[in-house]
Amino acid sequence: MPPSASKQPKVAIIGAGLAGLVSAKSCAEAGLFPVVFDRRSRIAGMWGDDAAFYTTLQTNVSRHACAFSDFPWPPGTPDFPSAAAMGEYLAAYAKAFLDEGGNCRMQLSSEVLLVERPSPPSSQWRVDYRTASHNSGTSTGGGSSEQALANSASAAAGGGADSNGDGAVRSELFDAVIVATGANAQPHTPHIPGAETFPGLLLHSARYRSPASVAGRARVAVIGGGNSAVDIAADLASAVGSPGGPTQVLHVIPRSFWVVSRYLPSDATSPAPVFMPLDLTLYRRAPRKEDAERLFPTAEHRKAVNNYFRSLCGDQAARFGPCLEVPPDTTEPPALGISNSYGAMLTCGSLQLRRGRLVRFHGSTLELSTDAGGGCNSNGDGGSGSGGGGSGGGGGSLLLEDVDAVVLATGLKPSLSFLPPDLLQELSYTPDDNYIPLALHRGVFAPSIPGLAFVGLWRGPYFTPTELQARLAAAVFSGALPYDDAAVQRDSVATEIRIREQRPRPFLPHADYVGHVDSLARALHVLPPPESRADPAYDHVIAAQFAVVPPPPSPLLAAEAAAERAAAAAAAAAGALEELSAAVRAHREGRGVAAAVFQSLHGEWELRRTIVSRMDSSPSGVVRGRASFTPTAPPAAAAAAADAAAAGGPGSGGAAGGGLPYLYAEQGQFITDRGAVMRVRREYEYEYDRTADRLDVYFREGAARGAFFHSLRFLPPQAPKTAAAQGAVASGVTSSSTAADGGGSSSTGPGSTSVSGASAAAPAAAEAAAAGSGAAGGWRAVGEHLCIRDMYRSSYRFEFQGLWLREFEIQFDVKGPNKDYTAVATYRRPEPGAQAAPGDWA
Repeated sequence: MPPSASKQPKVAIIGAGLAGLVSAKSCAEAGLFPVVFDRRSRIAGMWGDDAAFYTTLQTNVSRHACAFSDFPWPPGTPDFPSAAAMGEYLAAYAKAFLDEGGNCRMQLSSEVLLVERPSPPSSQWRVDYRTASHNSGTSTGGGSSEQALANSASAAAGGGADSNGDGAVRSELFDAVIVATGANAQPHTPHIPGAETFPGLLLHSARYRSPASVAGRARVAVIGGGNSAVDIAADLASAVGSPGGPTQVLHVIPRSFWVVSRYLPSDATSPAPVFMPLDLTLYRRAPRKEDAERLFPTAEHRKAVNNYFRSLCGDQAARFGPCLEVPPDTTEPPALGISNSYGAMLTCGSLQLRRGRLVRFHGSTLELSTDAGGGCNSNGDGGSGSGGGGSGGGGGSLLLEDVDAVVLATGLKPSLSFLPPDLLQELSYTPDDNYIPLALHRGVFAPSIPGLAFVGLWRGPYFTPTELQARLAAAVFSGALPYDDAAVQRDSVATEIRIREQRPRPFLPHADYVGHVDSLARALHVLPPPESRADPAYDHVIAAQFAVVPPPPSPLLAAEAAAERAAAAAAAAAGALEELSAAVRAHREGRGVAAAVFQSLHGEWELRRTIVSRMDSSPSGVVRGRASFTPTAPPAAAAAAADAAAAGGPGSGGAAGGGLPYLYAEQGQFITDRGAVMRVRREYEYEYDRTADRLDVYFREGAARGAFFHSLRFLPPQAPKTAAAQGAVASGVTSSSTAADGGGSSSTGPGSTSVSGASAAAPAAAEAAAAGSGAAGGWRAVGEHLCIRDMYRSSYRFEFQGLWLREFEIQFDVKGPNKDYTAVATYRRPEPGAQAAPGDWA
């Protein structure tokens, strides 16, 4: 049993989201008694509030980076969890470690009004708070949209109070205070002249939920260049042409950025690279040349990073249009737009770009101030630009007329109104700039204000640094660690101000993630020793690496209980490390390749198909033409399943959050070996299932999806090396390392290949042929389908160049009573400006 709360130092924690929960757990384990305040009626902050995020939101870093050190995600979790799953994870974390009335107190539905510093300094902190007497948080009914928006996010850790309180103001004394309200507690809405004249719908991205938020609006503009703007622009573009959806979506960006997916290739030059989540690719120890955090990137470093992303993304001006062109000699800080569907929406023309800054409303006309590159105009092919929220100057202006709705994705900022103005001034608070809103030592402490700590109040609060900050605050408040020397703290604060004031600013203030995390771990004395950090298991940085060495137990806790907790934490951390190693192995064997292929298929391809018939009744010949992959609406059943966020087999890709399916359409001419010429048309539908990491293909029947055709099962990159292995494959005997293993480390998940609804392994001969030709370049996949009495055996080859496919090949071997032929189709991107040959298109 924990000691009585009356005998423990008491800590007020403001905010019950990610930072607040890990702070409470850290304090409880350090022998402190946390009291957690939040205006919402439930924990998990914005992640626990369905009204606080758009429905398609998922994490941009993987579950490995979105996990605490001793609480791994459950088996089967997708690489990039949804917002709802994040809320469930945080609720489960609290249930596992926080015992209401035992080691903590949850003061929910309570708004903190004032945090008063001790006077004299040796006394306690006073927290004034009010329990809710009405629902003042997330309601959108009644009042202006601006007022509803303010209500929804004005709370410390977000709004949403229940109606079970009496509204009375109470005061309580604490030995210490941790502010864990986050850097994204309320919308940042800049003043834009003429906004009052805009007759359409004007809303901040914090209030956007889905395309239904702008239902009935024809021309919609999304303003901003951050990840939320990218997500929302792509989400709106997916609804273009649907009932009630917009007819045009314009994304106004301040500057160009690199369009990247959530999976990045390990080698930009390899035709068959390993695809891993971007955090596992970028946040590694192995490439580092020094341990110290890089705080002030040089122009040379910025240029090198841009060149790295250029090697992955290629010529964005040619692919997406001039608004996303990044000059080859730029030394500007690189910026990323992380999305698996944004590029497809640009390519198909549903999304158009303008580059510039929104400076004024003239009724339904938006005036943009453009820089030297802001005049990138749309030609209707999705390669146009639109600007907003960035740095103009030195150029002209651009008018966007007849706009019906504007989504301001202009960012979020902290909500610290409960701190006195003199204290905020002492903390160098910048209320409208969340880059580094407070100048703090390690982002946690203020040198002259003992007993006060901040956790997660910085741009880019991933789980690992947030947990380390929380543990550091708890260790200092419990006396397990001393405060750093005052001079060291003052120098650290001065450095934070220099980071804030540097120009040009990096995208994140502590962009050297590995160096930053290791510096926090070093301060906490949990940094693994050099020999461990050199181990491949410690190459990819995750929180579990810092839990193997548990913090010293508080003397207030019984030795036996402390030992049990330490053992449990070490076991959980070890499990997380092993799970990471297994995930890395799975990616090396092909996990993530299906996603990389799918996000790269969109757009037009030149097609050449050679058909070799082995029956006199059917001609051989060559098909030449064009093929296109265009996002299309999912079938009603899949759309309903997506709303329910259910997982499943073939047909559930929408449910698994894989994005819109692609309509494959080809048109061309078939010239037979006998000289006959025939026009060719063909349609299929491709869908990616994110939960199973699987690519499925369907027939088309008229204008709708037809029957299931087959799934692609990606093969491990190495062909069998020994004679025994060759014989095993030839005889149809496959080991777990070469066959689909039911979704463990396989890239395709359970089910592998379906044959008319029955699950079956791909034929050994086709698999051996596909794997054996791996040296030719590219990832290989196989599938099969029995169509009445005709067996279709498919073999795919996908050759990458960076993030994108350079070319791919599909081979069908078809055999039946009246069919016996092989068709090999090669797809390459058309040269810029190339036109289809006469007769290629109907």
